Amino acid sequence: MVVLRFNDAGRDFAADVFDALVQASKDDPYLKQITGDDGRHCHGCGFTAALKTSFGWKVTHERFDAEPMLAGEQACKANLEALSEMVEGLKKLTANAKEASVIIHSRRTRNEPRGVHGAHPFKEETLLKAGGQYARAEIYLAHNGGVEKHEIASELNIPSPELYTDSHLYLRYLASKVSLCGVDELPDKLAKAIAESKPLSKSALDLGIMVFPQVSEPLLFAAGYVARKDDVVRWRYYEPVLIEADGLVGYVSSTVRDVLIRRRADAGFRSFDNSLVMLKLPKPSMHAI
Repeated sequence: MVVLRFNDAGRDFAADVFDALVQASKDDPYLKQITGDDGRHCHGCGFTAALKTSFGWKVTHERFDAEPMLAGEQACKANLEALSEMVEGLKKLTANAKEASVIIHSRRTRNEPRGVHGAHPFKEETLLKAGGQYARAEIYLAHNGGVEKHEIASELNIPSPELYTDSHLYLRYLASKVSLCGVDELPDKLAKAIAESKPLSKSALDLGIMVFPQVSEPLLFAAGYVARKDDVVRWRYYEPVLIEADGLVGYVSSTVRDVLIRRRADAGFRSFDNSLVMLKLPKPSMHAI
């Protein structure tokens, strides 16, 4: 997963980050240690991009999974090809933007539902308050990790949770927690909701969250929480990493960081476990969870 906010100065670096995601998805050594297989993230992909143009902000949301039309190795190859094409399209999409906020995710799952509706990022809508009025807001989420979805479904009175991915239900949980709050309250509300949900985490709450209130610019967040830091193998896989460079700030998965370290010497990387980060230029702001 990659979550980036960047402007003109960071556009070329962002392109390298997107390319690193493609490479990491094709060969993830940390995933190999957990699963014992070839370490590919090839169960679907997707992105959400908010672009600032002369006419204001525009959001594009796209997802793909070759299943159920294809299966097995055929679906895996098709999804990796789709990710590469998605990244090339994203570079063109952001080429003329004054500023961009992007979440892009390549999926690897075991027992959760497949298909395009299971690919990240997910989308929900809620109402937020801004300027004394309530307005519709779109919320997008991509997630690395797992949560107890039956408990979330029970809390939200959602029947048949097996029809949903755990991450989609987790987005619905977050949306319910921030509903009707003020836009300026979002960082604190999100941090509190994520902190309260830690007991529901099976592995990690590594999150990319975009909130587009319609009445203001989109807000971009990344969260990092790893449930079992004593498990070295899982920590290396789920380790949330903050990246900062000229004109760019964001979250990258640990394998993406490793690819970038070999390509770029002009970026700073640091872990940010137990934190929600509001990704804004020129500097992010941290909130404990």
